[in-house]
This record gives sequence, structure tokens and C-alpha cells, in this order.
Amino acid sequence: MKTKNNIVKISFRDKTYGWNHYHIKIEYIDGTIDRIPSNKNIFMKVFLKDLVLRPSCYHCKAKGVNNQSDITLGDFWGIQKVLSQFSDDTGVSLVILNNQKGKAFFDSLLSHFSFVQSKYSDAVKFNPALEKSAVCHIDRSQVFEKLNDETLHYIEKQYANQKLSKIKTSFVYRVVRKGYRIFTRCFTHIFTTSPSQKIDSFKESNTFAVKNLDTQEIAKSSSGGVFSVLARSILQQHGVVFGVQLSSELYVEHICIQDEQDLEKLRGSKYVQSDMHSCYAKAKEFLQDNRKVLFSGTACQILGLKKFLGKDYPHLFTVDVVCHGVPSPKVFKKYIEEKSAHLY
Repeated sequence: MKTKNNIVKISFRDKTYGWNHYHIKIEYIDGTIDRIPSNKNIFMKVFLKDLVLRPSCYHCKAKGVNNQSDITLGDFWGIQKVLSQFSDDTGVSLVILNNQKGKAFFDSLLSHFSFVQSKYSDAVKFNPALEKSAVCHIDRSQVFEKLNDETLHYIEKQYANQKLSKIKTSFVYRVVRKGYRIFTRCFTHIFTTSPSQKIDSFKESNTFAVKNLDTQEIAKSSSGGVFSVLARSILQQHGVVFGVQLSSELYVEHICIQDEQDLEKLRGSKYVQSDMHSCYAKAKEFLQDNRKVLFSGTACQILGLKKFLGKDYPHLFTVDVVCHGVPSPKVFKKYIEEKSAHLY
């Protein structure tokens, strides 16, 4: 489908009607605005039904005890049941300090926050993505076969409304260099919700519900506005911040900013795999120049950065976001094309 894109901006987490009832906000070139509840948005439905995630998201190697970031940020879903007195429909962040470096960084900025201590074991009950990978939908391969010929509306109706079976399909992708051929083997397994690994005692006592004291900044953020405070602190120390933007061309990509005025580009959730470009190499250059670096991304992207660098840097600070899994950019592009054509 070749359709002129008449969408100028998409916000995945519009809080006009509250944090607990967030909408997908779409702004068109003619000035009209479309707000769709997240549970009725076609892109979000195929995403959250695990139909269109990257293959590695179904067996993530960076969750739980394998998380290598200093601080984990997310929405504190379930706060009404865990810390009802701190619940707020403007947004509350879940902050998990994974090590002493992350704790020292967060502690240095406490004057900017309202916060209440929680427990990791309580947070994970309502945020299972902290520990568990998404489960591959049994029809995922069929969905990608049909993407070129069918609309997302058809795919959503055909597959996203089905009840998941206990039998799931996983995917193993093996790349064979000779001949550049890719062999894909599928196998089924019984999905079980096995108990989480033993809770890290440091995380258990360093998990918080947090809100930025700047209410205007909370309004611009997906949850409680914590990332903005962390990023601004680094920028004010002549540091650099890496994060994800949704470009004017609606392309999801990692970028580097060095000015507070550009912080707006990195705020808000982007539910699409980001293009890393050369950000790992750029981060290394800044670190070698002894500049402070804050690198944000998914846990697997932080793990990739650490492996790329090969050693620890005292002036590198890493923040991962609680990640359910990331949809394919191909699916997001298709969604934009079909919304531009007003197919639904």
C-alpha cells in the first residue's frame, strides 16, 4: 500500500483522560486530532496480544537477575492495591535501583521527587514483565505471512481476539553464514508460569513509587516524570543523554542530546523497536572523553551496550524501561499507512 502519510505526530501515552485510561493520540496534517483508548487501538491490541513482537522478546536474556542497568523505570501498575495512599491518576513511576551506583544517582536527586518505599516482590506482582518474557502467540507466523496482503484490522479481528492456548509456539532463529541463508525452526512447548527466581535482596529494599514534583513535567511524561529529572541532572553537568525519539518522519530511533531543550524528544513511551544507529560507538567516544553519559533503553539494549563497551565506566549511568516486548517496525509502518488512508 502506497499512501501519502498525513499523520504528523503520534503519542502512545496521552493522559488527557488520566494515566489509568491512557489513549493513543494521533495528530493529522489538517489539524484534526484522534484519541483512541489503548484497549481499542488496533496497533496496541496486536502488540499486547504478543502477535508482532521481535523473536528474541519471547525468550529475553536481560530480565530479572540478568538485568545490567543501574536503574529500572516503568509505570507502577497495581499501585492502587500496593500503596493506595500514593495512587494518582496523573501517573506514578516504578523505580528500581539495581545497584549502588543507581542508588547513589537516585539519592542525589531526592529533593525533586515525592516518593514512597515499596518492595520489589510487590511491584512484580502487577508488572510481570520485570521477570518474565512474553509468550509467543501460536499464530504469529501466520500473522507475518498475511501482513503484506491483509490490513491490521483484519489481523486484529482474526487473531487478537482469540483466547490463548496453553500450547504456545516459540521460534529459534539460526543464522548460517555460508550462503547467508536463514533457517527458521519452530517448536511448541507447554507454557507454565513458573515461580520467579529468588528475589534480589538489594532490589527488594530499593524499590519505590515516585512522582516528579513538577506537575507540568508529569503531564508531559508517560508515568511519573522520573526520567526527565535524571536526564536533566546529567545534562547540567555537561553530560550527554541517549534515548529514543519518534522523529518527524514517525521513525523510532535512538539519538543523543546535549541540550535541555531537546529533552522533550526523549519523553514518552514508543512501543516500537528503535534503530540504534551508531549510538553505542558515540557513547564510547563520550566516555573516553570523560564526559558523563546517561544511556536509556530496554534491558536488552543496555546489555548490548555493556557488551560493546567491554568494561565499566564510573561516569556511565544506565536506565532501562520495563519492557513487555517490542513490536516490529514493519507493523508500525503498516499501521501509519492504513491510518493515513483512514481504513479504520
